[in-house]
Amino acid sequence: MLKNLIITGGTGMIGRLLLEKCLSREDVKRVTAINHKSLGIYHPKLVVLIHNNFHDYSAIEQQLKDQHVCFYRIGVYPEQIPANEYKKK
Repeated sequence: MLKNLIITGGTGMIGRLLLEKCLSREDVKRVTAINHKSLGIYHPKLVVLIHNNFHDYSAIEQQLKDQHVCFYRIGVYPEQIPANEYKKK
């Protein structure tokens, strides 16, 4: 069975490697990438959703149906943002 995948954080170092690996796999039908900004790449299997609120996915809920696997690769370096934002749940 061909899989549909979700990947967040595809612009980061690890997320980008994961995205490229998933796109190259024959058992992957579609990769839905959820990002703050464009990935700058195009691929027949790739669907990019620009989304800014990673605490609320209701705006893109319909596009997240029929998925089999989710890779959640969102993170920042602690020095990039204030401590209270870094620890936000």
